[in-house]
Amino acid sequence: MQIGASTLFDGTARPAAIAARHARRGFRAIEVVFEHPHFLTAGDVATLKKLRREYGLSYSVHCPYMSMMTGHRDAAVRKASDALLKRSVDAAAALEATHYVLHGGRMPYYYAFLGFDNKKILRDWINEVKPLVRLAADGGVRVVFENCLRSDFFGKTENLFPAMRECGAGWCLDVAHAELTNQRKKLSARKPDYVHVTDTNVSLNRDEHLRVGSGSIDFAWWTKKIKAGGFNGKIILECVRESDFAPSRKELLRLWNK
Repeated sequence: MQIGASTLFDGTARPAAIAARHARRGFRAIEVVFEHPHFLTAGDVATLKKLRREYGLSYSVHCPYMSMMTGHRDAAVRKASDALLKRSVDAAAALEATHYVLHGGRMPYYYAFLGFDNKKILRDWINEVKPLVRLAADGGVRVVFENCLRSDFFGKTENLFPAMRECGAGWCLDVAHAELTNQRKKLSARKPDYVHVTDTNVSLNRDEHLRVGSGSIDFAWWTKKIKAGGFNGKIILECVRESDFAPSRKELLRLWNK
């Protein structure tokens, strides 16, 4: 098991600068978030590769989650979104990333909410994303679909798991999302390929991205469950405050090693 850190928390610095700060704290697994203002340039990729050699880093990449319009019914919007996703997958391959994390997107959820046929939405989404998963695999990158909040198409396991199966993707377990969607039982029964962790106060129904141990999630239960399932991959911290990464890692390691 390897505990890593996301670059999500700071929009004022370039991704490589954030990765370097994480590396100096001893993190060796870094999840680079490909989202504005962090759309990776050629210079960003070159600097990140240099850091990888200097510190022995292992990268993963998170999809452009805000600008992603997968499943949009307008072909022009869909084309622009797919081009952006392809850019992010190409960046993941250039970084020799182990994983690429993909959401289901807000658009399919919205159409289902309006009464469109969910089976057709799912089928169209799979047809759109399947080539992307193949492209990533050709570049040596494993795509993992993340269980998300209710406002995302992957807020429901009945969309997430069939899409994974049909596209040949793996699964990123987001522990806070599992709790906030009341799907702990369904999601804890399945071994993930990759894990996202932060704490939150579930009763407030907000994804707060807090330090592990400062919210209401029972991480003693989750770590025991994940470990018992044979997981031995990357656990990525997605804290919103930079000062929360190191203590979150310390607490997770304590629980993991009990």
